[in-house]
Amino acid sequence: MFKHIAKFLIGCFLLVGGAQLAAAQAGIQARATGFDPAQFPRVRAFVSITDAQGKPVQALPQENFKIQEDGRDAEIIAINISTDPIYVGLVIDHSSSMAGAKLPDAKTAAIAFVEQLRANDQAFVIQFDDANQTLTDFTSDQAVLKRAVDSIELRGGTALYDATFVGVEKFQARAEVRKKALIVLTDGQDNREVAWGLVGGSQHTLEEAIAKAKQDGIVVYTVGLGSDADRQRLQKLADETGGRAYFSPGGEELRNLYLLIAEQLQKEYAIDFKSPRPAQDGTRRNVQITVTLPNSETQTVSGVYVAGYLFNRIRTDWVLAALLGLALFGMALAPTGIRMLTTRAPAPQPIVEQNVPPPFVAPVSDTVTCRNCGTVNRATAKFCRNCRASLTEAAPAPTVPQQRVCPNCGNVVREGAKFCGNCRYRLG
Repeated sequence: MFKHIAKFLIGCFLLVGGAQLAAAQAGIQARATGFDPAQFPRVRAFVSITDAQGKPVQALPQENFKIQEDGRDAEIIAINISTDPIYVGLVIDHSSSMAGAKLPDAKTAAIAFVEQLRANDQAFVIQFDDANQTLTDFTSDQAVLKRAVDSIELRGGTALYDATFVGVEKFQARAEVRKKALIVLTDGQDNREVAWGLVGGSQHTLEEAIAKAKQDGIVVYTVGLGSDADRQRLQKLADETGGRAYFSPGGEELRNLYLLIAEQLQKEYAIDFKSPRPAQDGTRRNVQITVTLPNSETQTVSGVYVAGYLFNRIRTDWVLAALLGLALFGMALAPTGIRMLTTRAPAPQPIVEQNVPPPFVAPVSDTVTCRNCGTVNRATAKFCRNCRASLTEAAPAPTVPQQRVCPNCGNVVREGAKFCGNCRYRLG
């Protein structure tokens, strides 16, 4: 009888243990968090694999991974645990609802996260209420980051979506970085979702914040603090950007969540593969990564990268930039050159001689008129036949009457005037 009881207990133990192991393996989750095509056609994919507790699953061999790009198999070159630096934004709610132990717990957790950063990791800090404020920009100085977190104080309402949108925009200055994440902590919901937005809230919608993060390749982790956190929307924000959502009542558990996120970011798989389409044509490539889990089940995750990153390479290759500049300059001058080649100069016009009339020659008269008496005489006569005046002498020059001028202003005055009509000078 005891033998049967012992077998029963052992069977129950194995059944429970097997169920727990299956449950743990069933909770394993793989996510593609980004791609780095800087050395295209060699591309690096970042993959996060975590168990049911969120702990990174490591030491999976290369044969457990398969990669396809646009439906074609890609050759895996190497698999390692990524040592690439991470760039993280800490976005922390400091609205009035964070009173009590919530804000101190959030600050303690954020400082614990900062302390886990490696020498080449960088982070920035944003606090938000109705508005948002950057407390420090990207830095690897832990002392600066800790002072920024410690300076957060209570104030205002909650504009969660705007803070997320602004946090994503901060990464535009780090476009070349491939491991980027945003950790957003709040204890409530955006005031935009309360009373039809009549009490304030974000200018941006949740969908706009998600679209911005996906467009810029930013993974968003969300942390809901306390029972009033908007679990549904925080879950959606994390899921659709490739991150994870966590919910905590606060205290030590919140601190452990931040440490867990730091570990996940720092212990991702870096999978180098060779693109089956080596043309650097700037097209979007769809990648599917299939992972075989320890329980022999498989998960497939997907992502997108742009082949070549032509414009990013130009910034670091001045020769290519110069060639592109010359090409653009030539294209700009091409229309003018074509017009010059195809447009002929007008042919010179022949000079046409026109019938110009001869110069006018006054007719020669056969008579001459006496200037003294007016009698008409023949042209050869030397004296007038009427008054005997000489016809060959030149006519006397006409006499010009002498004008009277004012000695003061030079104005012409009439004869007999006593005063100048212009300056009233007495003429005497």
